[in-house]
Amino acid sequence: MNEPLKLPSRVRVSEAASNHLAYLKSKTQLTPNILARIALTVSLNSNFDHRHLSPVCDGLEFNLSTLLGDQTLTYELLLLSESGASSVEELTMALVSHIENGIAYLRQVKSLADVANIV
Repeated sequence: MNEPLKLPSRVRVSEAASNHLAYLKSKTQLTPNILARIALTVSLNSNFDHRHLSPVCDGLEFNLSTLLGDQTLTYELLLLSESGASSVEELTMALVSHIENGIAYLRQVKSLADVANIV
């Protein structure tokens, strides 16, 4: 029996996403990994088709355990179910695309209260 696909131990997002995460941190005091996790969750809830984005991963690099916390397996299974990925690369691109898409939902955030209203 094949083992389920696993995300790599390190994941990189685009430079544009990195810049916006830094901006959001200045407004909310939330760390980039928490903001990226929120972005991922928002995007997964939006029924976004991750195949519409092909981000260039030239920005911040996250340790997977820092990015997804103790819910890493839960996020991996959600991404596998949603994406139908057949390779680690496809699964990783689904993760990064969802983070990028979720950041678009966070663009109007000016405070921590705004984040609470989105989530």
